[in-house]
Amino acid sequence: MKNILIISSCFLLLTTFISCEDFQATNFEQVNQGFLTYSSGFGQTEGVRISSYGDEEGYILLGNTDSGNDENYFIVKTDIKGNIIWAKSHGDLRVDNKSRDLIVEDGIIYILGDQYNDTLERIIPFTTAFDLESGQRINDFNINLADSIDNLLIYEEESANLLLFNDIKKKVIASTALNIDGFNTGNVYLIDEGNLIEAVAKVDIEDPTLKFNLDVNGVKRIGSTNSFYLVATVTNKPTNYAGFMIVKYTIDETNGGFSSTQSWDFSPGYETRVEDFLIVDSDKLMVLNRSGDILWGDVISLPNGSSDGIPLTSLRFGDNMSLGKAATASKLGGNAFMVTTVKDNNGLIVEKLTLGQDGLKREWGDRIWLENQAFNNLSSYDKEKNNQIRNDIGNAILRKDGGFTIIGTHDFLDMTKMCLMQLDDEGYYVEDNVE
Repeated sequence: MKNILIISSCFLLLTTFISCEDFQATNFEQVNQGFLTYSSGFGQTEGVRISSYGDEEGYILLGNTDSGNDENYFIVKTDIKGNIIWAKSHGDLRVDNKSRDLIVEDGIIYILGDQYNDTLERIIPFTTAFDLESGQRINDFNINLADSIDNLLIYEEESANLLLFNDIKKKVIASTALNIDGFNTGNVYLIDEGNLIEAVAKVDIEDPTLKFNLDVNGVKRIGSTNSFYLVATVTNKPTNYAGFMIVKYTIDETNGGFSSTQSWDFSPGYETRVEDFLIVDSDKLMVLNRSGDILWGDVISLPNGSSDGIPLTSLRFGDNMSLGKAATASKLGGNAFMVTTVKDNNGLIVEKLTLGQDGLKREWGDRIWLENQAFNNLSSYDKEKNNQIRNDIGNAILRKDGGFTIIGTHDFLDMTKMCLMQLDDEGYYVEDNVE
C-alpha cells in the first residue's frame, strides 16, 4: 500500500445548489420512553450528529427521514433537557437529500450531506448554512463537477465530513468518489469565503496497475493551526486485504491551496476498515478500526520524513463480544477517550480509555444499554424479533459535568426513531431528563 499520489489542482468554479423547500416540522414530536426519542410524520427517522450551542444552552440534532418515496434531512433545536425549541425539515421531490455532518459555530449551523438527483443521475455533496436562532437558511451550494481531476468522470461522490477554518475564512470538505473505472478515490475540497472551490486535492494510488479502493473516513483539524489530518481505508480489490492511510494537509493562507502534504501508510496485519479517529497530539492519532466483528483502537505515531506510521499501542474493545457496524470515538480532554459501539447491531457499549506510559488502557467499560429493548412492553412477536432491532449511533459530546450526550437511532416497534441518551461521567444512564 505504497505510493500514495496527492495532486492539488486549482478551480475557480462557482457551485450552485439545487433548490429545495424548507418547511416547519410542526408534526415533529418528542416521546419520552425512559430516554428521549424523536418521531415525525415523515416516516423513518435516524439520528446522525449532535452538537451543543452557547454555554451548554442546548443541542442541535441532525437526522434523516425516509418516507419510502423520498429522503430528506431535518434539524432539531432543543434546550439542554432535550425539549424541542424548533424543528425543520429540508427536501425536494426532485432530489433525495441525506445529511452527513454538523458543525455549530458563531451563531450558524453548518450541514454537510449528499443529494441524489434524478436528472443528473449522480450523487453529489452539498453544504447548507442556517441561522441558529431562527433556523432560517442563509446560503447553500453543491459540488457538481461533471469531470473530476485527470478527466475521470465521477459517477457518485459521497461526502465524509466538513471542517471550518472561520479564522481564515475557509472550509474543507472531504469525500469518496467512484470514478469511471469502478474504483473509489478521495477528494479534498478547499472552499473560500464566497463558496468558490479554491483547490482540490485528489488522493489516489500512484500506480494505475494496482487495484485499490480508497474510502475516506474523514478529516480533523490539528488544534488551531491551518493543518488537518485525513484518514482513509485502502483496500486491495482482488484480495480484499485492507489497511489505512493518513494524510496531513496544510492550507496556504497567503497563496491559496495546500502548501504542503505528507502521507503515512499503516497495515495492522489484518483486514480492516476505519470507523473513526482522534488526534492525540500533533504527530499521533488514535484510529478506531474494525476487522469483521472485532473493533480495535490503534495509537499511531507519524514521524516526519517517514512513509509508515509506527504502532505504539493497541486495544480491543468489547472484550469477546461480537460488535456491530457502528462505532465512534470522542476525546474527553488530555489523554482520555470514550468509545461507543453497537453489540450485534443491538446493545450500545460505552467504554472510557486512557493513554499513558503503559499504553492504551480501559478505565471503565461494559456499560451496555438498549440491549434487547424496544423501550416499551414488548409483545411475544416483538421479542422474537429482538435480533432484528436496529440500534445505530451518530456521535457523542462531552458535557461540562463530565457526562456524555449521545445521538443515535433505535427501532421502536418497526419504526426507526432518532434517540438521545444522557450518561453520567461513569457511563451510567441518567434518567428522566425531560421536564
